[in-house]
Formats: sequence, C-alpha cells, structure tokens
Amino acid sequence: LDDGVDVAKCEMKEKNGLKISNSNATINRILKNEITDEVLYYVFQGSKKWKAKYMHKATREKPELINEVWFGDHHVLDVFIKDMNGKIVKPWLTAWLDGASGCIVGWCLSTNPNSQTIAESFAYGVCEKKDSPFWGVPTIVYTDNGRDYRSHAFEGGKLTEKSFGKGMPFNIETDGILKQLGIENIHAKPYQG
Repeated sequence: LDDGVDVAKCEMKEKNGLKISNSNATINRILKNEITDEVLYYVFQGSKKWKAKYMHKATREKPELINEVWFGDHHVLDVFIKDMNGKIVKPWLTAWLDGASGCIVGWCLSTNPNSQTIAESFAYGVCEKKDSPFWGVPTIVYTDNGRDYRSHAFEGGKLTEKSFGKGMPFNIETDGILKQLGIENIHAKPYQG
C-alpha cells in the first residue's frame, strides 16, 4: 500500500465478524479512486435524479408529416372547479398532440379520466373542425402503458371467455378504434413515459 500507512502496525478491531483497520486513510483512498461520481450521485441523490442526469436516453426524430404520430396522455390541471355534485375537484385534460406540428389536435376535460375520455378526445382529433386545420387519422399513436390506453374499446384485442348463465360461454373478438382505423399503437415502457 502506498499511502504511507504500515498495515502490520495498524490496530485491528473486530466488528460483526469483520476485521477493520483503525486507519481510514487506506479505505478512503481506495474508495475515492474506485467509486465514480456517477455512483456517488446515485447514492446521495436517488434513482430519479440519477436517471435524469446519467441514464442513456434514446433520441426520437421529430415526425416530418402532420398526422404521422400523435402522443396521448392524461394530465391533472392546476385549477379547482365544482363538479356536478358541488364537490371541489381538479379537472383532468385528456389530449392528443401531433408530433410534427406540436399542436393539440384532440382534447377532453373531465373529472375522471378513463378509456371513454380517451376515445372522445381521439374522435375530436380525427374529425374535421371548422376552427382548426389540424384533423385526420394518424399513422401511429404513442401512449403510456396505462390500462385506459390498453382498453378493448380503444385498442382492440381478444376478450377472454365470458359466460351468460350456465353452459353458454363465448369468445368475442373486439375491434377497437385503433384496430378498425389501422393505426399502430406504441406503448411506453411502464413508468418510463
């Protein structure tokens, strides 16, 4: 060891079955050279801040054509309103943003975002509007991984076996809005939107 400490002369103490030197200089030198700033940042700042600063991220090219890619999500607004029952609540915005223009093409306000508000805001985005040049069917939609965006009514898919009373099971294939329109749906990784 080159830190000037003679290991043979160091007092050793035993703690939890481990022999520990009383000299911290060697341990500090090893740790200082071996533990990177990135690891220390993770330890002291946490995984969320570490991901923002150090994690590798894919870069996404901005779509060149309008209606090539839409991004959809829910967002709680920072205002308060009275709902139909007189209760004070924060409303939610369910919106679709066109990737090329950066414009919101379809939206819906509600107090309870769900697959119905997704479908309603999507339909508003697709339908022609007198006051907006942005409308039409997108090629791809990019959504989070929430169950609202994976619903059979919106995305489509095969429902599991259902039953009407005794002995009357059936399977049903549902064609959701996206499947009927031939739109590709890309879901973000869970908690990595």
